[in-house]
Parts: sequence; structure tokens; C-alpha cells
Amino acid sequence: MSGFAGKSGDVPSLHHVPLLIIAPGLKPGASTRIGGQVDIIPTLAELAGWRTPHAGLGHSLFDTRNDATRGTLCVRGNVIERFENNGWVAHDLTRRVNANVGAREGDLKVMEARLLAMYQVGHTLLLRNRIFPPDSRPASTEVAR
Repeated sequence: MSGFAGKSGDVPSLHHVPLLIIAPGLKPGASTRIGGQVDIIPTLAELAGWRTPHAGLGHSLFDTRNDATRGTLCVRGNVIERFENNGWVAHDLTRRVNANVGAREGDLKVMEARLLAMYQVGHTLLLRNRIFPPDSRPASTEVAR
């Protein structure tokens, strides 16, 4: 099991970690939007106004376009967990090992599919050395000496 210390209803409090962003011109506010470590770089890039393509699985925490399906992953040992607004699932890449009890089975199946898809995309990109967005690769693959 994934070791949630008996929590099986809401998103486990173990994963409630605040993120404080202080930036010139940023108005004070608070958000309960779900995010993870993969979302920090896209968030900072948006705040800085960077428009350069970047590789990553995360999305800016200021991006509200996909709030209904927004989620994040957490890896603990051999278990991957996905958290979304309507629940969470834990998976060991062979089967679901835990989930919040109150969520509908249909929602859990969709979250599980998103979890596995996100894992497979990241894993495949790493194996194929395709982390850079295609349009940001250097023109030459030679190493400067």
C-alpha cells in the first residue's frame, strides 16, 4: 500500500505543501489549485514573461484552462500517486493499490488512466532522449571542443 497513515477520504494531508511566490507586481492572493514540483518552472516562466519553448510535464499554476482535469503526480517508493480536485489514486504500474474511498469508480478510472499516461509519456521521452521540444534542439548535434 502507499502508506497514507489511514487517510482514505480527501487528498492526504501529507501532500499539502504550501508554495509562496513573491514577485514584483504580483498581487497578493491564495489559491487551492492542485500543483506539484513539475508546475514550478512553468509558473516561474510565465511570471517572468518567458516565451521560449520548454520541455516539461507541468503547467503554470496561473493557467486556469484545464482546472477541471488539473492534477499532479507524486512518487513514493514504487508507488505513483495522482491527485486531482475530485480525489486521488495510487498505482504501482501493474494495478491500483489505493484510492480515496469517497470517489466514484468512474472518476477513479479516469484519474488512473491520466496517471499512467503521464508516467508513460515522461518515461518514453527519457528513454528516447526527447526531453527538448523539437523546435528548441540545437541545429548541430556535434559537441564543441
